[in-house]
Amino acid sequence: AFEGGKWLAPSLTNELLPLRATLEGVSFSRDLRWMEIFGDWHVVPALQNWKAAGSRASWEFYVPESSRYFVDIEYSCNTDADLKEGILDIDGGRQPFVPVYTGDTWSDDESGWGRAMPRFMNRRIGMVSMEQGNHRLSIEMNSEDCGGWIRLSKASLLPVC
Repeated sequence: AFEGGKWLAPSLTNELLPLRATLEGVSFSRDLRWMEIFGDWHVVPALQNWKAAGSRASWEFYVPESSRYFVDIEYSCNTDADLKEGILDIDGGRQPFVPVYTGDTWSDDESGWGRAMPRFMNRRIGMVSMEQGNHRLSIEMNSEDCGGWIRLSKASLLPVC
């Protein structure tokens, strides 16, 4: 069994945060920040700059009782990464998903102002059944040439009632 901080609570939403992820080919930014209007600063820890297909973030945890969970991600996506495939991997079981453009203007300068403004949104990417025991969840980029792919602020496991 893992230490207490890595146990899933069977009846609560469980957040898998970037700081606790094991990273391969992806960068962690503790303070991705931007200002939407003067003085309205936003700061989000996020995973970004996915290097190539196979880049991944993984979390390990203990499930105290068998259950089913929805898997959601909170992310931002620019037009370069729109519909570029990712993989949700739970203990080797792989499910594809595609992020969609969220209105992110981090690298797109359609306004002519050169202003960085990510837009984060939640998206359900799967439903999984997990037996009691140790598990590993990974989010993996499965496309080449995506302009860094998505900015991932968290993955969540929500119990299915």
